[in-house]
Amino acid sequence: MYHNGSQHHSQISLDMSDRSRSEGVGEPLTPTWPPPHEASDAGTIVSPISPELEVEGPEDEAATFPDDEGPSHSKSPPRAAKLFKLLGNDAPQHYINKVNADSQPWYLRPNYDQSEILIDPDGGVRAGSKQALIERLTAHETADPTFSKNFMITFKSFMTLDELFELLVQRFWVERPENLTLEELDTWTKQKQVMIRLRVLNTFRTMITDEDVLEKDDMYILDQIKNFASDPEVSNSVAAAKQLVVLIDRVQRAGEAPIRTTNTVPVAPPPPIVPKASKKLKLLDIDPLELARQLTLMEATMYKKIRPIECLTRSREQRTGKSTDNIASIIQLSNRIANWVAESVLSKEDSRKRATVVKHFIAVADRCRLLQNFSTMVAITSGLNTPPIRRLKRTWEQVNQRFMAQLSICESTIDSNKNFNNYRSILASITPPCVPFIGTYLTTLTFINDGAEDKVAGHMINFRKRQKAAEVIQDIKRWQAMPYSFQSVGTILVFLEESFTKYTDGIDYGDQFWHLSLEREPREREDEKMARLLQESGFL
Repeated sequence: MYHNGSQHHSQISLDMSDRSRSEGVGEPLTPTWPPPHEASDAGTIVSPISPELEVEGPEDEAATFPDDEGPSHSKSPPRAAKLFKLLGNDAPQHYINKVNADSQPWYLRPNYDQSEILIDPDGGVRAGSKQALIERLTAHETADPTFSKNFMITFKSFMTLDELFELLVQRFWVERPENLTLEELDTWTKQKQVMIRLRVLNTFRTMITDEDVLEKDDMYILDQIKNFASDPEVSNSVAAAKQLVVLIDRVQRAGEAPIRTTNTVPVAPPPPIVPKASKKLKLLDIDPLELARQLTLMEATMYKKIRPIECLTRSREQRTGKSTDNIASIIQLSNRIANWVAESVLSKEDSRKRATVVKHFIAVADRCRLLQNFSTMVAITSGLNTPPIRRLKRTWEQVNQRFMAQLSICESTIDSNKNFNNYRSILASITPPCVPFIGTYLTTLTFINDGAEDKVAGHMINFRKRQKAAEVIQDIKRWQAMPYSFQSVGTILVFLEESFTKYTDGIDYGDQFWHLSLEREPREREDEKMARLLQESGFL
């Protein structure tokens, strides 16, 4: 919209001196940079506006938002250009950005005090005040998509939704500096005010269209955003505000969460292996592969419901036993699967039948591994490795080497040595669909939360900590995007639901299983064991 420097901006309000839209929020009226007579004109950069991103809407109200997928390609000043030419991509980004900023006219530089934000050598934000982070989010010079994404995922950990709205509105009404010439005012309007306003509106648009930002209880904010964007002073100054109203109307008419887009191509599901009709379905009637598929569908459905705010809340509050979120549901299902595995083995009085059940579960766990359903694989493996099951020597002696090898692969996949290094390597090398083991994510989030303070220098938000948490959350989200293409088999799902509902959450069944294990295979002396083995082998 604004590539042409001489373009007439009839929709931009230039006269901002007669009113202040920042009351009570604290935006300085003038930048904290030097006045014109102290600033050097040498090496001034005129940053081109980022490419436009079309927004869906009526043709007669077409508008554009700034493209926040990458930085504007401004011409670097001599010092930055020399450094980039010398070092290439290894040039310190923070230094280049600082040189670029210092080469701008004083009225095009950031408004916040430099002591309000800390930048790492890689150019990432280490910490900052709320106002400085908002200014970084809506920076006029260049877009930072990584920072923006991390901010939108984690902002609820350091500010409320209402605070975000107020700070963005305040940012939209950025005050023009005093004592600008007509030429400087025109430059400030085109290169700073316009871009800030567009990026504020783009942030509101992200809140509306990104399904991970607003929860059900947050939808009240849509009315506030709509009232703001409908203000004639807003809609007349930036045409994109009208498109914001259109998007909000669409969401509110639908009565749902934010607009969601899916790019997944449906894949024809494999034909299910339906068990033979019988009066009552039993575990061994179900093919291990089909049982793995149905368990995978159950786990994937629950995993897809995990929300970023649940990850942040759980890592901060450490209330695992009291949580009722989607993560708790996954943990409860894993515990129920482990209990089901243990009791299914112990329910058989004969050791050969117990061994048959053990082999069946090993086969299911191995199929889950191949289906990349590591959550169920871990649950089944845990059930088989509980002390009441592991001590059943007569049972395990009848599990042949092929099944033991499969179990060993499952166990090594989730080996906790070196912080689950083997599992993390496998996860990094595969493609969706996948149901990961949620435990490693929770451990990492807890480590991030406990390993650093929430604030730096007493008042600045530790954003590097939030960035690390956002990286974990984005990894969790990665596996939510691609669904499994399996057909549901009603009889198997009913069988599983009935099997799992027998176990009450929060109850430890360990003692019950231990006593049953002792009944199935009482402790025996070495001479008794030897006599039994000789008898079973036919020598006696």
